Amino acid sequence: MNIINFKSYAKINLCLDIVNKRADGYHNLRTIMQSVDLFDQVEIEISRCIHIESDHPELPLDERNIAYKAAKAIFERAGIKGGARIRIAKNIPIAAGLAGGSSNAAAVLHGLNILYGLNLTIAQLVHIGKGLGADVPFCVVGGTVLAAGIGDRLSILQPMKEYSILLVKPDVGVSTKDVYNRVNVENLRSRPDIEKAVQSIESGDFAGLVSSMGNVLEPITSSMVKEVLEIKNKMLAMGADGALMCGSGPTVFAICSCSHKTQSMLKYFKKVYTQVYLCKTI
Repeated sequence: MNIINFKSYAKINLCLDIVNKRADGYHNLRTIMQSVDLFDQVEIEISRCIHIESDHPELPLDERNIAYKAAKAIFERAGIKGGARIRIAKNIPIAAGLAGGSSNAAAVLHGLNILYGLNLTIAQLVHIGKGLGADVPFCVVGGTVLAAGIGDRLSILQPMKEYSILLVKPDVGVSTKDVYNRVNVENLRSRPDIEKAVQSIESGDFAGLVSSMGNVLEPITSSMVKEVLEIKNKMLAMGADGALMCGSGPTVFAICSCSHKTQSMLKYFKKVYTQVYLCKTI
């Protein structure tokens, strides 16, 4: 086998809390992440060198691309001089808080592990992913996961039931670094109830989950992008069971127990924004 294809899935954060700031400048988090069925297509082919191709004009095609970094990292871990031609067909918006780049990187780790017969375990791939970005370890695993530390301590949760999700991204992006640079842990308010959220997921209590959701970064990003709260409030007014910003934003998601609510929201938001996606939890 010389070539392999993967779907690399987006994620939402059902809860996101910041515990403290580390001495190395990073933040320790607690977050419940959930895969959704919006995905990029990643094709990986054995080659002489690492080469990135994409249909997205704003995606870097050199060593700045996290998929490039993933290929380099796994070859270094395996102690081989490998190469890969990586073609990324983007559907997940970039700079959106949906882990599109991290998901691409995870696909590359899985793909090269198979193509080169490296026989690395999931735990070993997660460890490599830890050095690439906070969302990569989750993207290696996918599903419904409680992540702690810098995203590297993963606890697999009971898979969530299928719920309808609407994603709306304002026509701007935000830098994750810029958002975290504005974090003052002592001033964070309205923290999510992560313990209750975990219990609600495990027991299938949808109302309990929705009431537990929260993202401490939402007030920070919404001060930079006013559309975040406008979108969230409109979703709730239109009948969403819950609505929350994804990661560091600025994408906002609505979660609904039945799809007809998201269908009506889809029609409205498509008239206002260009990046609107109807999907579901997986």
